[in-house]
Amino acid sequence: EVFTADGGGSVFVTDAVTGRETARLTPPGPGEVHALRLSPDGKRLAVLFRDRGPAVWDVAGRRMAWEAPADVFHFFVRDACFVGDH
Repeated sequence: EVFTADGGGSVFVTDAVTGRETARLTPPGPGEVHALRLSPDGKRLAVLFRDRGPAVWDVAGRRMAWEAPADVFHFFVRDACFVGDH
């Protein structure tokens, strides 16, 4: 799968072979996506926004697993990585 994003905060999941969109991950609110980071095991996708806190998606379940509370993140998160995956 290939993951891309648009300016409205949605992440598009595309089949790497066919080029067809297979899913769209849409957060509960708008936000410009700055970066995407896939965990080494391919199970989680970190989505970094320019104007809100980061979020982590469950790739297989196609659902948001965690989102930073809005009152906690008052700064721009430039990058992320997954640590401890085995």
